[in-house]
Amino acid sequence: MDQVVVTATRNEEKVKDVAASVSVITSADIEKSGATNIAEVLKKVSGLFVVDLYGNGNDVRIGLRGFQGVNANQNIQLQIDGIPANDQSQGFSVALSNINLDNIDRIEVVRGPGSALYGSNSMGGVINIITKKGGLDSKTTLTVNSGSFNSRDYAFSRSGQENNLSYALTYRQQEGDGYRRNSDYDNKLFHSRFDIDLGKSQTIELLFDHSDRYFGLPGTLTQDEYDRNPRIASTPDDYRKVKEDRIAIVHNAEIGPDVSLNNKIFYSKVKQNIRMDYDIPPRNEYVYHLNDSDGKTLGIESQLNFKQQIGRTEHDFIAGILYKKEELARDYFYEVMGVARPTSNNTLERRTTAFFVQDHFDLSRQASVTLGLRRDNFDYDYSDHKNTHNNYSSSTDALSPKLAVNYKISDKTSAYASIAKAFKPPSNPKLLFTDKLEPEKAWNYEIGLKSSPNEKVNYSLAVYRMNIENLIVLNPVDLFSSLNAGKGHHQGVEFEIEHMFDTNWSAVLNYSYTQAKYDKYSYEDDYGAFHIADGKKIEEVPKQMVVAGLRYDDRRKFQGNLSLRWLDKQYMDPMNTAQLPSYAVVDLGLKNKLDSHVTLSLSILNLFDKKYAENAHFNSDIREYGYLPANGRSVWLGLTHQF
Repeated sequence: MDQVVVTATRNEEKVKDVAASVSVITSADIEKSGATNIAEVLKKVSGLFVVDLYGNGNDVRIGLRGFQGVNANQNIQLQIDGIPANDQSQGFSVALSNINLDNIDRIEVVRGPGSALYGSNSMGGVINIITKKGGLDSKTTLTVNSGSFNSRDYAFSRSGQENNLSYALTYRQQEGDGYRRNSDYDNKLFHSRFDIDLGKSQTIELLFDHSDRYFGLPGTLTQDEYDRNPRIASTPDDYRKVKEDRIAIVHNAEIGPDVSLNNKIFYSKVKQNIRMDYDIPPRNEYVYHLNDSDGKTLGIESQLNFKQQIGRTEHDFIAGILYKKEELARDYFYEVMGVARPTSNNTLERRTTAFFVQDHFDLSRQASVTLGLRRDNFDYDYSDHKNTHNNYSSSTDALSPKLAVNYKISDKTSAYASIAKAFKPPSNPKLLFTDKLEPEKAWNYEIGLKSSPNEKVNYSLAVYRMNIENLIVLNPVDLFSSLNAGKGHHQGVEFEIEHMFDTNWSAVLNYSYTQAKYDKYSYEDDYGAFHIADGKKIEEVPKQMVVAGLRYDDRRKFQGNLSLRWLDKQYMDPMNTAQLPSYAVVDLGLKNKLDSHVTLSLSILNLFDKKYAENAHFNSDIREYGYLPANGRSVWLGLTHQF
């Protein structure tokens, strides 16, 4: 509870003083977890529903507070060192696999809408991955991991400090055959961070990431295929090649007593070459091939923090501006009755300008108030030569207010309440295939409690309800375009508790209950039948999730972690006629320091070789399932040498 976080308020505050539901995963937590990638780390966070589509960390969806499914990644803002990372072309699928676990200092997860500070793409919350700086002591780390399905993971890291420059560099290579046929992968990743002390209370951060990745796309399986052999592929020739560069320059300056300035310039370029068929049964005679995709993002953000005495009350103010330009071009060719036709393309340009302010002040010794307001303007230019063969432009404004109150019941316990408005325009290119979609709007109401009753126990509780208008969903007929579903609501409970039994043993329990329903939603299928889904549960949302873990750490040589994840059943269609069964998975992680320089690790994921699917689709038009099987048991053995 005394962990300092920056994501929830854009300012340094202790978790117990933040009027929001916040989880912090430290580097020590990651080290003990036995995880081999960030997706596996996030699966153990309360309320996060993480789907690794192909089991190798290359294409990941993260759902939070009922925002699941194909559009999940557009409802959570992912940041790396405070820089937005889920852009138009990728969502989470690139950024998550690019970060080496050994480079992470901590991960901050803020549940609930962050639109008042972060704008769109934060309906469900914000995840900020903060990387390590180079330390005073120079060190080199070599890591070799080998695992099931012919998997290999090699990493070389160098960090240190020279005079006023600290640095952290990592090169990583991952390759393997994958659990399923055509789920092989080959990734080459480079991460660098330089921190320069300019003197006079000024610093510069230089961040650069490069990746070159290939991974197969095995496709979905029918019910019969899944029952017969979950390791086969329905698309044995599909693949994706991705090259990505991300660079950011961050300037921090203390420009006066209680006044600081933070400036960011960030740029990313993502180029994809894809072999993927889009054949929408039963009536579509076309087979589309998405051949190439190029995405670029340029952003500039400036934030001023200052304190001001007003009457007898001291106010902590934040004021900031943002300009971001995102471009995406997608090239297609298509076949009609097996005959290739000329290339067509879609292009999208989105420009975002925003201004945000926040005021934090104490009402009394016990109570503090946070007021936030953000105004966003979104301008679109969209050219569609694949579907409608037309161009259109649009402009949308959004005003996102927030009011939060934190009350210290005692030195060990605090309670909070908040009201916030959230907003998301139809930004993803998949959404724009349907012209004139209305933006989603929502109000979120939340109360929570946080406590450390003694030095051995921490717990937190959050209860929320979000009322949503113009909910954007995947079209249940073609499973590709999108439509507005009218009104809906998400409500639920999140509970986390950690207990230290002694200096070595500890246990954690995370529980979340989510009820996501359509309040008003109807659609017509391909055969003219009319369906009314009012009161039905939103698909791909497990009602309950439980994560329980038992940890051992002797503080000298040995660490162990045994964890259980249980997810409730999920409905697979808006009429709730098809279900994805519940499942429970057990993971084991062990680490042993052979000496001060060498560490041996063993991870067994899906310890009992549970057969299950994290994700599936149900085409209500042809009543056919499409399963994406999860990995069976996988064993990883690793050796780390640090000198």
